[in-house]
Amino acid sequence: MNIEDHLLLWDHASIKELDIRHRMLSGGEKLQPYKLPTSVFLIVTRGDAQIHLDQTNYHVHQFQIIHSGKGTALEIS
Repeated sequence: MNIEDHLLLWDHASIKELDIRHRMLSGGEKLQPYKLPTSVFLIVTRGDAQIHLDQTNYHVHQFQIIHSGKGTALEIS
């Protein structure tokens, strides 16, 4: 799907903010595996991290946003 198709979908998307959580991890610290109760946007504001969503690994840097769906296993290091 190209960017224009994504933009058209997002122009018609409805988003309801239910919960905001803030977690700051120190170097080497890990967030224990957690099953997401709903869809989420993960926002990295500083540093970098390894994010594991189910069996897929992502290396993210500051100012990146990741979306994941309900029921996904999340682990951050």
